Amino acid sequence: EAEALTDKPATSQVLVTTLITGTPTIGSVDTGAYAFYRVPISRLNASITVSLTRLSGDPDLYASFLTPRPTAADANFSSVEMGDDRLFISHFLPSFCERRSGICELRIGVSGYRNSTFTLTVTQDDEARLSLVNGLPQRGVLEDQQWQYYSFDVQGGADVDEIHISITAEYGDPDVFVRACPAAGDRQARRDGCALPFRGDPEGWSGTRAGAEELRVSATTGSGWCGNCSYTIGVVGFTRSAYTITATTGSATSRSTVTLIEGVPTRATVAEDEYRWGGRECPPGPPSQRTNTGGAPPMVLCAVR
Repeated sequence: EAEALTDKPATSQVLVTTLITGTPTIGSVDTGAYAFYRVPISRLNASITVSLTRLSGDPDLYASFLTPRPTAADANFSSVEMGDDRLFISHFLPSFCERRSGICELRIGVSGYRNSTFTLTVTQDDEARLSLVNGLPQRGVLEDQQWQYYSFDVQGGADVDEIHISITAEYGDPDVFVRACPAAGDRQARRDGCALPFRGDPEGWSGTRAGAEELRVSATTGSGWCGNCSYTIGVVGFTRSAYTITATTGSATSRSTVTLIEGVPTRATVAEDEYRWGGRECPPGPPSQRTNTGGAPPMVLCAVR
């Protein structure tokens, strides 16, 4: 089934093909041209995954809930990787179906960076925002570019001024993004009073290293910290990933300098951009034996013979 809509002059005569959820469709597109599709969305509480598999050439993927024929200029979602492309659209997003209670359609555009053939598949999957318990690890598995959202409640008043988030990757490359709930500003991005974290979010915290992530969330490491509130944590698979996530509350102000004993090893962990201080009493001797490293608090290194 196809329809002709009147909108942008360059694409107004291009037919729009209807897709069936879960059924792959073979298509082709010339260099610089577009092929357009629409798919009715029947489940408003489930995420959408659009998978574009390259058979030849280099097709790119665009999507929108509002634009009849989404292109690079006006799409709300896009993936322009070399080869295969994938879009994961969470139903938690404020723009999901533009929060409609009735009929919803996702519009898709496929462009040809060069002459291309491809298969296009749209699927829907159950999606839930999971709760993290302080100090209790949870395991997750993500496809490429898929998100999993968590909520984490912070309680403890003045005794708690930081969250330590640890992600151990079994395989792949999971990244983590965090936002306070409610976050300052960006009211349009809220849902149920909470804003979802996203790449490049100026109001939150992020960890995007390859493999494992160690992220410290506090007033000194990012924007938007608040005590006695809830945080939304988003984990996205930069590649297909399996991981374990743990969130633990703590107090940065309660950490003190560790006293080291000569010949006795001391074990400690630090998050990204975090400092832990250690030292030992310097024996009597000339000042040249002492080196003040600065910092807060300063650490003294002793040259001991």
